[in-house]
Amino acid sequence: MVARLPPLIGALLVGAAAIALLGKFHPNGSALHALAQPNLVAPVFSWRAMVELVIPLAITVLVVQNGQGFAVLDAAGHEPPINAITVACGVGSMLAALVGTVSTCLTGPVNAIISVRASGTGTTPPGSPSACSRSRSGCSRRCSPG
Repeated sequence: MVARLPPLIGALLVGAAAIALLGKFHPNGSALHALAQPNLVAPVFSWRAMVELVIPLAITVLVVQNGQGFAVLDAAGHEPPINAITVACGVGSMLAALVGTVSTCLTGPVNAIISVRASGTGTTPPGSPSACSRSRSGCSRRCSPG
């Protein structure tokens, strides 16, 4: 069996070859080995920004993104700590905002990719305990373990 090259490594190699063939990479002496310095941004608060940005983003992150993430984890048989994850995402977003990056959240698509079972099917056998539906209050099982 021939080992496959990961696509990201292939793209890196093609990009490096293109740079080498075109001869467009000319860094000055110290820039080649320098680390980027963080650029801290002091927050500036305004009511207009609160209404135009904070409310829609809070709805998007808390309801849509985190909701999908919790639903995917729940369907995969996990019992995610909803409050703890929401607080961690909020604290992470505040820290990330200091350097101008995007907020953090528990997304559905990423959880769907990483929570696929080892069998590769991503499904739970009927009658297994994780196949039971759970209520959001305490994540108690509404059917008997099978």
